[in-house]
Order: sequence, then structure tokens, then C-alpha cells
Amino acid sequence: MTVHINKWGNSLGIRIPIEWTRKYGWTSGSAIELQETEEGILLKPLQPKITLAYLLEGMTEENQHPIQILDFLDEETW
Repeated sequence: MTVHINKWGNSLGIRIPIEWTRKYGWTSGSAIELQETEEGILLKPLQPKITLAYLLEGMTEENQHPIQILDFLDEETW
């Protein structure tokens, strides 16, 4: 795949195809590792920092568990 280098402020940048960002789970602000190799530059995905916000990103109406706290109130002894 061929991409072009473009000016980005005082730096240069490339655009990463959406297919790859989806494959590696990259979003705006994702951290990746750059390594220089004999063949060129290697981009390596880093494990995302596990936060509540990160975990909730994939939550949808369809994948939520149906159990609610109200289901257990009758079983609680005080």
C-alpha cells in the first residue's frame, strides 16, 4: 500500500488506513511504538491503558447483561 507524507505543523505525517486502525484498535490519541529496523520503520501497537472509559467504549444495548440490582433486593436479608 502506498501512502504519501504530508506536512503537519512543523512535522511530517502519514495517514494510516482505516482498515488498519480498526484491526489494531487505534483511535485518535492512541500510543504506538516506533522502531527503526534495517528494513525501515516499524509501527507496533501498544497495549491500551485499561481504564473504565476504555472498557465502556465497547458497551452497547445489545451486549449488556440483563441482571439488575433490583432482581436481588428480595433475596437480601437485613
